[in-house]
Amino acid sequence: MTEDEIRIMERKMNRLSFEIMVIPPTKNNTAEEDPSPTRNSRSSVALWFQNSKIQPINNSRQVQTVFYKARENKNIEFSLRLTDFKSIDFDVAHIFEFSIQEDIHWKNMSFYDDFIKEFEIIVQKNRGKCLFLDRKLSKYYSEKMYPLFNDFENELRRLIQVVFFKELGREWEERAFLPKQLRETNRKPILEELNLTGLETLLFKKIFAQKGEGDGLQTKLIRVDDTPDALNDLLDFFTDFDGRVRRFSAWDEYFSKYMKSEFQGKVFIEKYKKVKKIRNKVAHNKKVRNEDFQFIKTFLVHFTEEIKSLSTSMIHKTELPSFGNSFALLQTFAQAFAQTYAQAVQNALSIVSANVGNIVISRANTLTGMFNPVFLESLNKISQIGTNNFDYSDDEDIDDLE
Repeated sequence: MTEDEIRIMERKMNRLSFEIMVIPPTKNNTAEEDPSPTRNSRSSVALWFQNSKIQPINNSRQVQTVFYKARENKNIEFSLRLTDFKSIDFDVAHIFEFSIQEDIHWKNMSFYDDFIKEFEIIVQKNRGKCLFLDRKLSKYYSEKMYPLFNDFENELRRLIQVVFFKELGREWEERAFLPKQLRETNRKPILEELNLTGLETLLFKKIFAQKGEGDGLQTKLIRVDDTPDALNDLLDFFTDFDGRVRRFSAWDEYFSKYMKSEFQGKVFIEKYKKVKKIRNKVAHNKKVRNEDFQFIKTFLVHFTEEIKSLSTSMIHKTELPSFGNSFALLQTFAQAFAQTYAQAVQNALSIVSANVGNIVISRANTLTGMFNPVFLESLNKISQIGTNNFDYSDDEDIDDLE
């Protein structure tokens, strides 16, 4: 094995350690009455782990070997150093220092998460308190995720600038932000000053409003705070106006028409919020688990690739499919699909009729006989989108002014 191959293998294999403080539950008697309370002793804590997936834990040995029974009946060996730690008031805590004694492949890093979860469950079940004094596992995941967050935030800002310029023109910052926000940036690009929470507000909250129809249509940013100035600003916007007003988010109005359906709607927004929460854990060195890592590796990487591709296509004028309200592409597909299969079935029936005189088949039931009626009805509805026959009664984007 070459040195390069050894380095690659070392990156794939991981040996982590954990330092955990366990504080047993308190007793009714005071520390002065019993300087070495039995319930808080090492032996009592050792009993917690009997018949668990982590054993044996020997209260009489400071350094010992324990095994964790992982999935698929795999026994993972740890070295355990167990130390008593006392407060000036004779309260007792126990420091568990686990060091794994074998290599764990990066694909099996969830074994560490399972071990930690099992340890926490055992301590909590016995009404103890479990405090992690290090974050080695979280550090491992954070180091893997940081480049993914970096790519995502850069690509998201790139997409915002490209789409807003295309949709709103050169003055898009003046139309998308409040004057106070622009002044605070000292003429620097305002997107550079926004964190993920700020970007979330800009993209997903209904902070835009539209009033009037035709040539009288106006678009304005609605302030989201409740200050008197904000209320006056809204009153000025709607003064002498008796009609309909529409509030919308930038994502729904300017971005969604370019995005696939998986990046639209409430489910997508909740996933974005989850990304923000995990990103904040990483930024502030908080506990991160394998499930966070897996979510970022799947959803966020896919989303980043999507917005990167979209921005590049728009910049280089590559033809883009529209996923907006027109549904032209979907409508064309539905019509073509129905026509093609109807003709194919009719041709087949013609051949059958010509060769088997005893079979009488009604062409009126051709499609309903061969395809699920619900499927056919869905195709029919899709093909009517954009026509006078389509029912828009479910549209709730427009609210009446009272």
